[in-house]
Amino acid sequence: MYGKKIRMGRLIDPEYGRGVIVPYAHGLLQGPIPGLENINEINKYMKIFKNSRATGVILSYGYLKYSAEYLVGKCVPSLIICIDWINMTKTYKGIISYDEVRTGICTSIEEAIKYGADGVMTYLTMGYDDPSMEVEEIKKNGLVVKECEKVGLPVIIEPVMAKFRDKDIFFSKDYLKVNDRIAAEIGADIVKSQYTGDPESFREVVENCAAPIMIAGGPKTGTMEDTFEMIRGAIQAGAAGSIVGRKVFQSENVAKCLEEVCKIVYEENPKNNNIQMRCVNGTCSITAKKKDDELVEEIADKVISEYKSKYGIGK
Repeated sequence: MYGKKIRMGRLIDPEYGRGVIVPYAHGLLQGPIPGLENINEINKYMKIFKNSRATGVILSYGYLKYSAEYLVGKCVPSLIICIDWINMTKTYKGIISYDEVRTGICTSIEEAIKYGADGVMTYLTMGYDDPSMEVEEIKKNGLVVKECEKVGLPVIIEPVMAKFRDKDIFFSKDYLKVNDRIAAEIGADIVKSQYTGDPESFREVVENCAAPIMIAGGPKTGTMEDTFEMIRGAIQAGAAGSIVGRKVFQSENVAKCLEEVCKIVYEENPKNNNIQMRCVNGTCSITAKKKDDELVEEIADKVISEYKSKYGIGK
């Protein structure tokens, strides 16, 4: 479908095979937090995002009307609408002590299209005590994918674990391999994944998931250098970019921090040409394994050969 291919090319720059998406819908999940205190602060940072090399910004549908002007024009980040609400981040903030994650779709795919979205984002929660809750999460995401497929709209799915108490499980290689793969099998066009902690183990997660994986920011801990190293390790492992929010917009210099993320994602490693990116670019085939210059040379030889045969040249 051309619509999805065009929109995916906005979210993941085909020149690099990677993208930088800024999640900025935390107000929907956490209310006012630093970097999202009020609309003046929000639009100050939206202006920075607009002038950056970010490929996308994730916003809530309700606050979009206050910031839409920053997504209008050429070479601006694409809009991704967060259509799913989750209670997890309120627990992180310590307001309400939930035992398990709960999610709920809060707007429609039709509305996301009206808003001008190039993609939507949902959560896939796994690991409930009640297996029927997990079933409902699979159904929810499956229906979102089905509706988005009808209109050519990419879907970002973020797998999360249902239990709050053991946060280490969020970053477990074994759980990420399973949950990220399930998200792709449901039909995610991009999987937003936590990081295992090192490139070697995260490479296993990437290689087991056909959909492009973009690294999430994780908990708000550590220094900015720690964040840069996390993104660097994920890219080295084959990730298709970053979806890092708070660590960017809560930094001391947002513009400088975001540009550093873009440098790491776009410039530090060769162009991403793994199986995920070939599928995004619509060339999932055996010939896609060849280097671009080899493929061009092969096509040129074939054209010349056919031309000579047609006109009897060289006989």
